[in-house]
Parts: sequence; C-alpha cells; structure tokens
Amino acid sequence: MRVEDDEIRGRGRPAEARIGRMELFGIITLSVLVGSLLHDGVSVLIANAWTNYQLQQLQKELHTELGKIDREINRSWITAENATLRAMLDAERSQKQKSPQCQFWFRQNQEHPTDKTRLEVDRYCQR
Repeated sequence: MRVEDDEIRGRGRPAEARIGRMELFGIITLSVLVGSLLHDGVSVLIANAWTNYQLQQLQKELHTELGKIDREINRSWITAENATLRAMLDAERSQKQKSPQCQFWFRQNQEHPTDKTRLEVDRYCQR
C-alpha cells in the first residue's frame, strides 16, 4: 500500500518549502546588515537628541546670563543718567536763583510774605 503525500500532510496544507544554503546565507546576511543599520541609526538618533538637549540647556544659561548683564548695564546707565540729570537740575536751579527775578521775588517774600510772592518765588526760583 502506497501512502500519498497529501494524506500524510493533510488536505489544505501546502508542501514544506526547502530552503537552500545560498538562500539561507542571503537571509542571514540581510538580517545582519539590517540589524547593524538599525543599530547605527538608533545611535545617531540618541546622539542627536543628546546634542539638542545640551544646546537647549546652553541657550537657557546664556539667556539668563545675558539678561543679568543687560540689567546691570541698564542699572549703571540709569544711575549715570540720573546723576547727569541731577547735575543739570542743580545747575539750572542755581542759575535761576541767581537771576534778578528770583532775587526780587525772594526779597519781596521775605519782607512782605503773601500768596502771590510765594507763587512767584516758586515760579522763578524752584523750577
């Protein structure tokens, strides 16, 4: 009695395909190649992500340092500007106090103080 291949495998199952040595070698070679490319690609992605993180940290640090420097420069500039303005106001006030109108109204306010003389002293001597 002869047994058919279909009876041993069962109906509806395909026959097993035999893989030759060269095909197996090709499959293994492709697998190793794809695996090494995948490993290198992941390494490059990790290195890129780490570099981007480091650059972001550096940018934040530089931004805060530049902000501090900018505030210091503004403070020193404002201080110098205030000193200049004070000197200008003092010079203007001393010139106004030396003016004849200021001296006149100042003397009038000392001799005969009224609201009008006080206003005129403020007008000609204070501003």
